[in-house]
Amino acid sequence: MDILLPDPLTFDFRLARNDSENAAKLDSPLESDTSTQPSASKNPVIARDMTPMEVLIRNNTKETVKTSLSVACRDVAGQNCVEGTKATVLWAGVLSGITMEVPPLQESKHSFSLYFLVPGEYTLIAAAVIVNANDIVRAKAKCESPDEPSFRRGPPFHVVSHCTE
Repeated sequence: MDILLPDPLTFDFRLARNDSENAAKLDSPLESDTSTQPSASKNPVIARDMTPMEVLIRNNTKETVKTSLSVACRDVAGQNCVEGTKATVLWAGVLSGITMEVPPLQESKHSFSLYFLVPGEYTLIAAAVIVNANDIVRAKAKCESPDEPSFRRGPPFHVVSHCTE
């Protein structure tokens, strides 16, 4: 498995308004993307509205990668905001155990929706376990044993939900 970038997988999020082709990227970590994609501040997320979103997972290798993807949401205090009795975000769709097969040098997406009950700042994090990891991928993930799963995590993506006036 040839890896063409430092990481075998990279992750991104975007708002998936009515038409996914017009989706707006959220807080992209790549500086080059900011000139062509609207920023999160130009596309506010409204509290107490269902917000369609997508997580994108890019395979940076020359082989198909099978993964088990999960999406986590944390509030400004770092608490899980989608689980437990004090959850501040409701969701529609699947946020964990998402089985994906990502073709070589391509991107796959998973759609879901979030409903922010409380206005504020939130952080989304995508992570995946590579099911068919080879020795190169395991070395990059610093796995000590061939039986140890290869875990990859994307950078945090920040979302700010606002109240409507």
